[in-house]
Amino acid sequence: MAEEIHPVADTPGQPAAEPVTNPLASPSPAANPPDATPPDATPPDDPSLVEPPPVDTSPVETSPVDTPGPEIEPWLREILRCPNCGSTLSDGSGPGGPELHCTNAECRLAYRIDDGIPVLLVDESRSLAD
Repeated sequence: MAEEIHPVADTPGQPAAEPVTNPLASPSPAANPPDATPPDATPPDDPSLVEPPPVDTSPVETSPVDTPGPEIEPWLREILRCPNCGSTLSDGSGPGGPELHCTNAECRLAYRIDDGIPVLLVDESRSLAD
């Protein structure tokens, strides 16, 4: 129930205006006793009425250890060359994961790929001659 405001007559001899209801006022405590629960609400402290969240029982997909990491974009893949001899590079795999292998039979260097980024440094390459 909204609070009623009773205006006072400003001018002596004139009657006071009718009471005005304040729609923004909070309801009186008598309107909603503290122990009253709306009929459609369930008490929050009753654990038997609380449903547990659904459990995801689907199997977790795991990838094999020897699968290559993020792929190199095709447009970039076409322009990459061996920094040692300038030959084209082919996809390969090595002890540390995916690599790019030089196709020149005389050069035969392997360059690792870290998080989809080829490390084309001759000093950090490994020889495929073994």
